Amino acid sequence: KISRRDQYVLNSKILTEQANPEKYIPQYGGFCANGAPYGILLGGLAKFYKIVDSKLYIFADPKSQAYWEMDQAFNIKTGDELWASEMKGSWPFFQSYKRIIFKVPHYKTTAELEELLKSKK
Repeated sequence: KISRRDQYVLNSKILTEQANPEKYIPQYGGFCANGAPYGILLGGLAKFYKIVDSKLYIFADPKSQAYWEMDQAFNIKTGDELWASEMKGSWPFFQSYKRIIFKVPHYKTTAELEELLKSKK
């Protein structure tokens, strides 16, 4: 079985586009970047990604990437803060469960995110 880290480093899209794949190890431990600003550790796929300031962010699907990109700067800042303060090294199930019950103040439901996305088009 291939490790999470190796899965992303070996991703052919990244290897063909970037000369130094080690530089692009995914942020937030390889979890979906859209969950990070909410303190939620969800799966991500190397198939859906974005590189910002030489950092790799991966997403569970195209919708989560679109939601994240609506306020990319806020999501990176908040995701980085939550990663450092409570997510890094935590057990994904318990961390996510905690934040599903005790939501961050800026939490938005999928329906709210979808409305925002539609209004921006």
